[in-house]
Amino acid sequence: MTKNPIYCAIDTNNVSQAIELIRKIKTSIGGVKLGLEFFTHCGIAGINKIKDLGLPLFIDLKLFDIPNTTKSALQGILALEPELTTLHISGGIEMLRECINIRNSSKSETKLIGVTVLTSFDEAGIKEVGFNCSISDQVIKLARLAAVNKLDGIVCSPHEIKKIKLE
Repeated sequence: MTKNPIYCAIDTNNVSQAIELIRKIKTSIGGVKLGLEFFTHCGIAGINKIKDLGLPLFIDLKLFDIPNTTKSALQGILALEPELTTLHISGGIEMLRECINIRNSSKSETKLIGVTVLTSFDEAGIKEVGFNCSISDQVIKLARLAAVNKLDGIVCSPHEIKKIKLE
């Protein structure tokens, strides 16, 4: 990973705007995070244009599907050689293991980062989708699952960091 840990989130659906912004801040950042909005509008061609700027990529698509589909989607992401990419830990052990196995067998150096609970959820919202525990408890459960399966890191709200460090 680059020495500068700051990745700029490029939250646009326009490649030209993204390139213009990145060129302005390129010397101040360590990499670029491209998410679902960028990908669905600009596709792989757009990602390759950003990649040509020479900064490490964090492709943040938060993969979450049945194991075989997620594994196949991850293969496509790994071909782009990002520094980091994301998976929803809620996809379960089989999905996580399939993704780790495909990353390892392809000899990719991409780090797999597990998403715990989306920060848009509040306590009522998490119960609404069927979780019978608090957000904090769910994040802890998922962080443990990520650790057991040897993911390279997790994404969580800053509110849970202290509890996760104690685990």
